Amino acid sequence: MSRCPREAPLGIAAGTALRLAMDGGTGPSANVMSARFRTDFGAALDRVAARRLAGWQVFLLGMLVALPFALSVGLNNYFLFDEDQHIAAGVLFAREGLVPYRDFPYFHLPYLIYAYGFLFKFTDHYLLAARLFSAVCASITGGAIFHAAWRLFETYSVGRRLLIGGGAVVLLISTPLFFYTAGHAWNQEPSTLFALLAFLCVFSAMRRPAAGARLVLGGALLGIAIGSRVTMAPLFLPFALTIGYAGESTRQRQRNIVLFGSGVALAMLPAAWAFAIAPRGFIFGNMEFPRVNIDYLLASAQPHTMTVTQKLRFFLKWFFSGANWVLFYGFFAAWLASRLRQPAPIGSSARLLSFLFLTLPFLLLGAFAPSPFAKQYFYPLVPFLVLGILGFLAGVPIHLRRLRWMWAAAATLVAISAIRSGSQYEPCLRLFRPQTWYVSSLRADASRLRGLAPAGRILTLTPTYPLEAGLQMYPEFVTGAFAMRVSPFVARERRSALRLLDSDDLDARLADDPPAAILVGLRRSWEKPFVRYAESHGYRRTPFLKDQELWLAPGNDPPPAP
Repeated sequence: MSRCPREAPLGIAAGTALRLAMDGGTGPSANVMSARFRTDFGAALDRVAARRLAGWQVFLLGMLVALPFALSVGLNNYFLFDEDQHIAAGVLFAREGLVPYRDFPYFHLPYLIYAYGFLFKFTDHYLLAARLFSAVCASITGGAIFHAAWRLFETYSVGRRLLIGGGAVVLLISTPLFFYTAGHAWNQEPSTLFALLAFLCVFSAMRRPAAGARLVLGGALLGIAIGSRVTMAPLFLPFALTIGYAGESTRQRQRNIVLFGSGVALAMLPAAWAFAIAPRGFIFGNMEFPRVNIDYLLASAQPHTMTVTQKLRFFLKWFFSGANWVLFYGFFAAWLASRLRQPAPIGSSARLLSFLFLTLPFLLLGAFAPSPFAKQYFYPLVPFLVLGILGFLAGVPIHLRRLRWMWAAAATLVAISAIRSGSQYEPCLRLFRPQTWYVSSLRADASRLRGLAPAGRILTLTPTYPLEAGLQMYPEFVTGAFAMRVSPFVARERRSALRLLDSDDLDARLADDPPAAILVGLRRSWEKPFVRYAESHGYRRTPFLKDQELWLAPGNDPPPAP
C-alpha cells in the first residue's frame, strides 16, 4: 500500500494506455470496464479531435509529458565524478575566459563547454543550470518521439495517435537507462538528442523531392551531436549512405550528400576553432587521451571492461537487468509480429526501418568504443529502439485482425515497464519543494565551504564544490582525477604544453600560488599527493562533511562557531 503514491505518476499513464488498447483499435469494446472508460475518456479525446493539432503543438505536448520525470531525476540524482569536468570547464570558460585545450585539459569535443558557458553567464547555480539543461534535452527527446509517433500513425484517429505517442514517451522514460542517464551534467543527453533530431530530419528529407534545406539542417544537427560527443561520429556513414541511396539520379545523390556534408562541416566550425587555438591540446584530449587512459588502467591492475568480450558481457548483463528487458524484448517482439504473414512493412515505416537498421550498428560502435565501459554509453540506443517499435507497428496494415492483440501486447509491455520503474520517480512528488532537491543540498554544502575558506584557490579533484561556493580552482584539475592519473604516462616535456600535472609537479606549480585550502575525501585513491602537500606545508585539518576533509592554509583560521 505504501508503494502506491510512489508509482502513481507513471502507473496512471500506463493504466490508461492499457485499458484503451485492450479495445484493439477495431471493433466494439472488449468488456464493460473498457466501455465505461471509453465513455468518459473517449469524450475528451473527441473534443481534442475536433481541432487540428499543429506539429509544434504535438512536439510540445510530448516534451511536457517527459519534462517532470526528467526534472525529477535531474534535480535529485546523486553527483557523479564524470560531471565535474563539464561543469568546471564551463565555469572557467564563462567566468575567467579560459579556453579548453590551451588553458586547461579537456578530454571531449568542446560543445558542451560552449553551452554551459552561455548558461553560466546568467547564474552561479552551476550544478542546477547544468542539470536543468540535461533534463530539458531529455524532455525534448521525448517530444521528438511523440511527434514521430504522431506522423507515423497519421491514418489513425487523433485520440489514438495521442495515446500511441504518450505510450511511446512512457516507454522511453520508464527504461532504467533513461533515469540513470537523464539529468546528469554530462554530454550523453545533448548528443543523443541532436543525433535523434538529425535522424528524423534526414528521414523527413528523404520523403520530399526538394529538401535541400532539410539535408543541410540534418547535417548541422549531426555535427552538433558529434561536437558534443565524438562517439556520434560513426553515424555520418549510415546517414550519408541513406542519403546517397535515396536520390533518383547520380547527380541528385551527389548533390544531396554535398548538402548534408556541408551542414556537418558548418556545425563543426567551433571545433575547428578550438583546434586552431591549441592543436596539441586538442589532439591529445580527443585522440591520445583514450590510449593513455588505457595504459593507466592496465598499469593499475584493476578489473575493467576494456576487451570486446568484457564489453559484450557487460552490455548483455545490463541491458537485460531491471526493466531494460522490456524495451529490448519489445523491439524484437514488434519486429516478429510485424513480419507475421507479411513480407515487409508498408509505407513510410519501411523507409524508416531501413534507415534505422543501418544506423543501429553504428550507434553500438560508438557505445562500445570507449574504455572502460559505462552504463550511460547505452543511452543513445533507448530512443532509437522506441522509434523502431513505432516503425514496426506502423508498418502493419490497419485492417489486419492481429493488430488488436499487437496493441494489447504493446500496452501491456508499457504498463509493465512503468510499474517496475515507477518508484524511481518518487521525486516527482517533490518537484515544487526545492529544499528537498539534491542539488540544493550540494549548494548548501558549498556554502559551508565558503564559510571555512572565504577566499583564494581551492586545491581539489572535485572542483564543483568550490565553484558552487564562488571560490577559485586550479585549471589543471578541471577534469578532476582524469588528467592527474594519466600524467605519469605522458612525457614530462609535453606536460606543460598540455596543462597536465603529475604529483611530482605539484610543489613547483603551487610554489608561487599556494592554495587557501585543500579539499579531499571523494577521490581518495588519487588525492594522496594533496594530503602529503598539506601535511608538509603546515595545513590544518578541519572537520567538513562526513565523507570529506578540508585542510586550511597556515593563517587561514576557520571562523569561530556561533
